Amino acid sequence: MEEQVIYIRNMVCPRCIMAVQQIFTEIGHPEAVVNMGNVQVNGFSQDHLPMLAKKLEVIGFELIGDANAILVEQIKSIVIEMVHRTTPQGNIKNSVYLSQRLHRSYSSLSKLFSKSQGITIERYIILQKIERIKELLEYGELNISEIADLLGYGSLSHMSRQFKSVTNYSPNDYKKKTEGRKGIDSV
Repeated sequence: MEEQVIYIRNMVCPRCIMAVQQIFTEIGHPEAVVNMGNVQVNGFSQDHLPMLAKKLEVIGFELIGDANAILVEQIKSIVIEMVHRTTPQGNIKNSVYLSQRLHRSYSSLSKLFSKSQGITIERYIILQKIERIKELLEYGELNISEIADLLGYGSLSHMSRQFKSVTNYSPNDYKKKTEGRKGIDSV
């Protein structure tokens, strides 16, 4: 049986992976390997795609068929992984990291992403980082300086300026307010 990769939009967290794994188990493919944004499965019949699409739609996911849309979702998944991992990726530039992971020039990735999403990859990374900062501030387990280090900012002031430019609050002021965060899939 030939392995097939099925691409799915809006998978942004480990719970998403568990939900999609449950669907594949329900439709008779418990051996499917579910990753962020895709599923590797053997012997999946194309006849089952409409049923799969409906089950995915019920929980907020969508099948992706277009190659460019798949690549954009891969970029998003990698950015989310970069921003939400618990250990910093070191001194490697985001552009180099994305290029290496997707085996494409950053220029082509950037053009495709901007055309599809209406914002640059850099802006998307910033927005994801801001949501991660909000999350970490709300947890209260790390101080602002530790958050800046964790997210790879060169300085606390750089993180604070970027945070304020997006939220209109300093990180300290944000900690004091009660407005909630956005889901990472809605950034």
